[in-house]
Amino acid sequence: GKADALAVYCQHHSHRLFRWFSYMASVMGLLFLMYAKLVPNKTFLIGYLVVLLAGLGLFQLTKSRHWFSKHLAYRVLAETMRTMFFLRLTAADRRVSAEDLIELAGIDQFTGFSWIINVLKNVDPLTDRAMQGRTQQEKNLEIVHKIWIEGQQSYFRAKVAQLERTHHRLELLKSGLLAALALITITLVMFSHDLGTHLFEAGFSAKDFLMFLMGLLPVWLGIWEIYQGKMATRELLWQYRNLLSHFSRAKIQLSQANDPDRRMTILADLGRDSLME
Repeated sequence: GKADALAVYCQHHSHRLFRWFSYMASVMGLLFLMYAKLVPNKTFLIGYLVVLLAGLGLFQLTKSRHWFSKHLAYRVLAETMRTMFFLRLTAADRRVSAEDLIELAGIDQFTGFSWIINVLKNVDPLTDRAMQGRTQQEKNLEIVHKIWIEGQQSYFRAKVAQLERTHHRLELLKSGLLAALALITITLVMFSHDLGTHLFEAGFSAKDFLMFLMGLLPVWLGIWEIYQGKMATRELLWQYRNLLSHFSRAKIQLSQANDPDRRMTILADLGRDSLME
């Protein structure tokens, strides 16, 4: 619970920081292009400089917090402890070594992750494992099946659907921006002279305004792509799909398995797959 709360706390701050840097970059692009393409007013340059200095100041203040890496580290710890807890309920943890999987994955080599193995070793139960009767084993298996497998399956199914909807909307937006750029380009090619003679009250022509949009839209699209890359949205969708597949397969296999040893093997395989993800 503590590891999960810390992960959520750091995730909130890292996401907010990424979002604000994206807003700042978008505003800087807007101000610069307004000065360069529409109205050469020094106010826009001053605003550009203010946003730039504010962004640099914010970066200097927050770079030592390492919110994003801490979010990932605490998330790894929380999910590993959750998985090992449910495996221990059915004694399947005897076949799974979280420490070995973490070393195999190599994530303990990243900065800020090396302490995780030490924590996992210290939270292992110190008491001897109590012998479980047949009834208790069945009861524990039912708990694991309902709370862990079905719970995780429902969670990842909802997350996959949510991310797929978001991804679909973003792809439509991207297609719309590209179509707008193509339309603006065609308009400039065909009506460049007429647009250049049509002046607005602010002192710039329709041609200048379209040139401004041609510069601004790709800048905003690029910033959005960088933001999505930082947030690892596509990778997260891929990971959630994999996890949904692992839990769905395990649920089907458990429903068809009657042998206790076979059930333990299924749970151990699920634990390893879940930990590697």
